Amino acid sequence: MIKKSIEVDGTIIAYLEEGSRLDPCVLMLHGWPETSLIWKDIIPAVVESGFRAIAPDLPGFGLSDALEEEPTLERYVSFVSSFMAKLHLTHVHLFLHDWGGMIGLKWASQRPSRVLSLLISDTLYTHQAKWHPLAETFRTPQLGEQMMAAFADWGRFKGTMKQEIPTVTDRVVEDFYELLSTAEGRDLSLQLYRNTNFEELLPEAGKLSRVRTPVTIVWGEQDEHTPQQMAYLIKENELPQAEVHIIPEAGHFIHLTCPQEVQAIVRAHLDVFDDEAAWKQARVY
Repeated sequence: MIKKSIEVDGTIIAYLEEGSRLDPCVLMLHGWPETSLIWKDIIPAVVESGFRAIAPDLPGFGLSDALEEEPTLERYVSFVSSFMAKLHLTHVHLFLHDWGGMIGLKWASQRPSRVLSLLISDTLYTHQAKWHPLAETFRTPQLGEQMMAAFADWGRFKGTMKQEIPTVTDRVVEDFYELLSTAEGRDLSLQLYRNTNFEELLPEAGKLSRVRTPVTIVWGEQDEHTPQQMAYLIKENELPQAEVHIIPEAGHFIHLTCPQEVQAIVRAHLDVFDDEAAWKQARVY
């Protein structure tokens, strides 16, 4: 897959795009320290289901330039709107992972009428969430800088990724490493974690329930970063219509470690929209 590039509010953004522009769009948002390549095995299933797949490298990640402003969750939410406007996307299906879930779900809670459906994977989105130990390290002065310095070592980063995702290719690891290969990227990472507090999501509680379209939640059973209990909290607190799928023995990066299982779940989710009556029902807000 070859990345394209586009200028969004003065920032050059790299992205993957496959499928016909006449087809409805599945917008896919990645997490940390990922890039659009987290979706490389999922995009073909989306296109084969009759949909257009678009996956940006979020600003500062992969081959995308960083935002000029200080990185905050709300600023990335604004970026999603700007990116969609640039590509003339009005309504989208969202497939979200990790930080992409926090960004995309907040975007969806503010603009429920633009959400055709949601696919949610391994993320944190509730004021009841707690940071995992690695994130707490990032959020701690000095310790965070030390950890980022360690990740700046290519050999250590590659080893960590290979341990998390044994089948990952060097190309994907190298793409992920773009973020951590510069002092600016490492600083962006620390700022993003330190600028985000789950207590700030309390005013957002319940707003996702205004999304009445189909929702599928897919999770790795052994995810140590975002435990599977979060999948049920999102369903219970925000999206009662959601179907929850837990992939046995899978970790955080399910899109790369068990793509066939994720592909099957994605196809089943999107197959709903092959039926005209189901499509019309999904568009009622």
